[in-house]
Amino acid sequence: MTVDKDYILKLTKDFTSESIHDQDPAGLCFPTSFLLHVYLGTKQIKSSLIKGDFPELQPDGTTKKTPHYWLQIDTTDIIVDATIQQFKNPDPIYVGTLQDNEITKTYIPNELGLQSWFETDFNVWKDKYEESRYPARLDESPYEKRSTIYILKLATILNRECKKMTSVDEFTNHHYGLYLGHIYCFLYNLQKGIVSFDITKENMPAGFDNLLEDVLQWGDAQLKNQNGAA
Repeated sequence: MTVDKDYILKLTKDFTSESIHDQDPAGLCFPTSFLLHVYLGTKQIKSSLIKGDFPELQPDGTTKKTPHYWLQIDTTDIIVDATIQQFKNPDPIYVGTLQDNEITKTYIPNELGLQSWFETDFNVWKDKYEESRYPARLDESPYEKRSTIYILKLATILNRECKKMTSVDEFTNHHYGLYLGHIYCFLYNLQKGIVSFDITKENMPAGFDNLLEDVLQWGDAQLKNQNGAA
């Protein structure tokens, strides 16, 4: 398979330019990589979500393994690391092989495969959007506030791109619903006053109002169906 690395780099930059900017994306590699996985899929670029460790030498001489996530383009040895800047890489995004970069060559991929860890890691991520726990955690952690804004920006960009598609394939439909279903729930509860969180719309990517409209339509339809089934 011939891989146009420049095209993949451009797509990745397009996807992250309205969200990360110059922020340190530490702790955000899972949602970034997973949403980028779906975004690239809408462009007919198939990839796999990879989990691994980044071994960091500590001042005391010990090595600390930091969990990390990135993508690998299917049937190739090309990876896409959209959050590599957290490890002080000169460029914020890396597209290439593991061995061709001084940082990625130290990565230790998880050999157990997606099925062994994805459900657990995904549940840890989505737990913060559970209605009963979210407001308390949000008040306690500045990281959660930054993380939520960042993820809502990524969700807005992906929602905007999916709306451009003339038809949605099974891959996009499944992964979009799997991931953004929880974002939809959070935004619906936010608009209905069930949860409280300040969002400055002027700082959100183009299409955020459209996402909110989609969320309201979705949520109202869900309630209607529930009431009809009761």
